[in-house]
Amino acid sequence: MSDKSRVLNFFQGAEFHYNKYEKAYETGKLPDALVSLRKAVELEPENTEYLMELCELYSDMECFDISNALIFSLMQKTDAYSAECMYLIGYNAMGLNNIEDAKSFFNKYLHDFDDDEFLDEVNGYLDLMDQGELFDDYGIDAAAAEKGEEIPEDVLKLADEGKDALDGGDPERAITLLKDIAEEYPHIIYARNNLSLAYYIAGRYYEAYKENQKIVKDFPNNIHARCNGVIFANSLHNEELLKKALNEMQKLEANNIDELLKITLTYCELGMHEKANIAVSTLLEETPYDLRAMYIYAASLANLGKDEEAKNVFRDILKIDPDDLISAHYLRYLNSHEFGKREDISYIYALPRLEALNCFSYLNDCVTLPEEEQRERWNQDEKFRSILKWILNTLGDTVTKATAINLIGIYGGKIAEDILRGFAVKHNESDELKDCAIYRLIQMQAKPPFITYIDGRLREVDVPNYYPFDENDPQSFKIMMMHILHFFQTMKEPEKLRIAYELAAKYRDKLTFKEVSTPKLYACALICLTYDSLHLEMPWETVIKGAELIPEDLERCIAEIQGVLTT
Repeated sequence: MSDKSRVLNFFQGAEFHYNKYEKAYETGKLPDALVSLRKAVELEPENTEYLMELCELYSDMECFDISNALIFSLMQKTDAYSAECMYLIGYNAMGLNNIEDAKSFFNKYLHDFDDDEFLDEVNGYLDLMDQGELFDDYGIDAAAAEKGEEIPEDVLKLADEGKDALDGGDPERAITLLKDIAEEYPHIIYARNNLSLAYYIAGRYYEAYKENQKIVKDFPNNIHARCNGVIFANSLHNEELLKKALNEMQKLEANNIDELLKITLTYCELGMHEKANIAVSTLLEETPYDLRAMYIYAASLANLGKDEEAKNVFRDILKIDPDDLISAHYLRYLNSHEFGKREDISYIYALPRLEALNCFSYLNDCVTLPEEEQRERWNQDEKFRSILKWILNTLGDTVTKATAINLIGIYGGKIAEDILRGFAVKHNESDELKDCAIYRLIQMQAKPPFITYIDGRLREVDVPNYYPFDENDPQSFKIMMMHILHFFQTMKEPEKLRIAYELAAKYRDKLTFKEVSTPKLYACALICLTYDSLHLEMPWETVIKGAELIPEDLERCIAEIQGVLTT
């Protein structure tokens, strides 16, 4: 008998992997537990008990978005765990600091279910939220708040818009939005910190440092300002200023996870590997499965020459997220490059430029194949899928992400549906991109409900059967239609939604609709025209305030659409 004939194909079923999960969980090895439980669910996808435990495990590991996506998948399969799911969605919302949703789902649990399993926990969490103990202080000086210095809601909205501009890579717009707020409301500390960061990102280093010095003078114990001061001093290449700023920062002690992360990132920026390692180790004591913190920890270990420890951390990251191309790349890098003969691993969570170019080259090879071959590659090629998921999960480029969403939607199937549903409930992605994901799910004829995270809240998108689909519609038209859908569903006016869709479809067909840069503006114009067609007063104030529009722009757009529709 040959050696080959002695090899047995020893298949292990779902129960075997479930038992491995239980043993790993009992010993506190949650990444190993996750691998085994995920395998059990993969082998028995209809086993709702396994799936419920997977939802709970992701929640335990603070992977709240993934937990939510799986919960909604479970609720489509069975109502046997409805009470448990409702509790867990509320718990996840609390973990994401989404207090309104947390209260809503906890109260729904109390109202809808005769269930005592989580009763004490729910009442306890509601009490904490009512007392304000779980609220973020919003970066506002407490002393000023006590004096009754109230901040208008529109000012806070502008401050958030400034932060969004900063996060979106538009520092000059952020400066325009935040400068007046910083002067008129100096106790909104986070707006002032964001203004100084905007100056820094815009390359206006001295202005960043100057603004920062005003903040630390007013609020000497603000860790975010002190950390920024270190970065700004470093950008000025002034050793004396840097030494002073670093000394002041190190006098302070972090009071929460956010502050500890800020200190960690400051040490990373300066390449202070030992300090970064110590700070991120403390951070991981609070959030042991935060993937970005784990990545920084692995990088700091590698940069200190502790390669085996670093490899183990990268392996744990890949157990939690098997599609993490960045950690997989650096694990290979450590296996093939000795310490002392390689460059430091970057603390920025991104693929090195050459590796990223290789990924895009491979992606281009795949998407230029004939369509049927692309679908076959999608179903069989894990690398192809991983690259598209890498684009969705880590790249900040909205256009590239939208392209990835459209490709995944075109390929279709269960894998594509799961990815798009998961993306739609991410709390930290733009509403426009999540709308694209929902739109693609609808076009794939995926089964409702469609749950998404829009305007900071979890919502069910109830898509009517008169939705005017056209595969060839440009992206901006699809986004425009989703804005209209959200507005009328929030207003609970399905008949007006139908009329708005008819107007939009007529406008599209008459104009041979082209791409527009402001789909939200066109959506609001069509909403107003819907009311006008019913001889009702246009909801100017509601529309303008909700979408943060300039009235003159809305008037111009309404006139433009009316001109097209009447020709």
